[in-house]
Amino acid sequence: MKVCLAATVCLLTSCDKPAPLSTSFRRSAMDAAGLVLLVKNTSDKSLICKMSASNKTLNKSTSYTFPLPPHESTEIGILETAWSFHTGEKVRIEVEGFRTLAFEVP
Repeated sequence: MKVCLAATVCLLTSCDKPAPLSTSFRRSAMDAAGLVLLVKNTSDKSLICKMSASNKTLNKSTSYTFPLPPHESTEIGILETAWSFHTGEKVRIEVEGFRTLAFEVP
């Protein structure tokens, strides 16, 4: 057995599965230089997601926990988190029982 997200004990293979999410970005209407993160649940189950983002240049970070019903989407941006995404920032989305989704803002 191995330990993953929030010290939850997972079966040997469960944390190896990728989180059932798809992500993309769109331009922010509130911040001309920023982006909004779009997250879609591609599974048949409700998920609790924890997003964290960091900007090493500015030495700033944010986090945001949100529910995501089956096959639904949400937008995360300045209105939800007081954070506007910018190129080069690191983003992580954790979903209990799945491998963390980690990527860089394009």
